[in-house]
Amino acid sequence: VLKLFRRTGWCIRLSRLAIQGRKVGRAVKHKVSQNKSRYVDLAENFDLDLTYITRTIVAMSVPTERCIMGFYRNRLKDVVRFFKTRHPDSFRIYNACPEYPYPETGFVNAGGKVVHFQIQDHTPPTMNQ
Repeated sequence: VLKLFRRTGWCIRLSRLAIQGRKVGRAVKHKVSQNKSRYVDLAENFDLDLTYITRTIVAMSVPTERCIMGFYRNRLKDVVRFFKTRHPDSFRIYNACPEYPYPETGFVNAGGKVVHFQIQDHTPPTMNQ
């Protein structure tokens, strides 16, 4: 019986830690975004660093699969889910940041396409690009 109580206590502590981790992650993302617009949809559970420029053009930061970078960048699975939900089978991603490559299979499986441009971060593209 004592072992059961210890395991239950351990599970409760882990649950609290996980919930607090989500809150901390959300706070860090908002701090990094500062005064930039974020796409927040509580019904669909979206809180992403992206914004609509027009009805059909979305600007977003580079998504990541890495756990640590997921605290301050959009998680790849959330971005894929966003496009799959909001723009099914009709979207194209233009990746203009080759320093942070990410797999495109999730976008392709959701019905989109990914186009890569070799533009170095914080530099303007050349006229040919």
